[in-house]
Amino acid sequence: MITTTTTTYKNSTTISMNNSTNKSTNNSPKFLTATFTDPNKSLLKLNPFQLANATDTVTGSKIANVTKLNNILLETYNEKQSIALQHTEFLDSIHAKISPHNSMNFSKGVIKIPELDNCSLDEIIGNLFSAGVINSRHITVLRDSQTIYTNTYVLTFNNLHIPDHINIGDTRVFQ
Repeated sequence: MITTTTTTYKNSTTISMNNSTNKSTNNSPKFLTATFTDPNKSLLKLNPFQLANATDTVTGSKIANVTKLNNILLETYNEKQSIALQHTEFLDSIHAKISPHNSMNFSKGVIKIPELDNCSLDEIIGNLFSAGVINSRHITVLRDSQTIYTNTYVLTFNNLHIPDHINIGDTRVFQ
């Protein structure tokens, strides 16, 4: 069984969304972070209409979410928008560094399967890489000052949604 996990981010305000029917491809990150590098100009002083117009100028659609930490969370809907934003150096005359978000372009799933107990984490990642697995973590518990390995693993996938199923040897694991 694969279980999904969801991350919620605090202090996030939606500015505007447009063209939500287009999907970002797996080759380009859907979520980007714009960090302002000019200490004299603050995102908090920029009004939301100026920000929406700035992203509209770069990508042709309005796609910004604002965090209160002087950076912007940008959500793209296609590869063209993602590439255009990553090559942009200024948003509304403010110098910005735009890069893929550190964690929002990935998904995680939990599997419970005892057949993996004799496998190393590198072996699990290597054999499940074709299913999009880029990281694996073995869940442990502490009992009587001893670390006990469970048959539970957290798998990180390199796309926004976990697959409907993965094949682990001859075993097919479903979501």
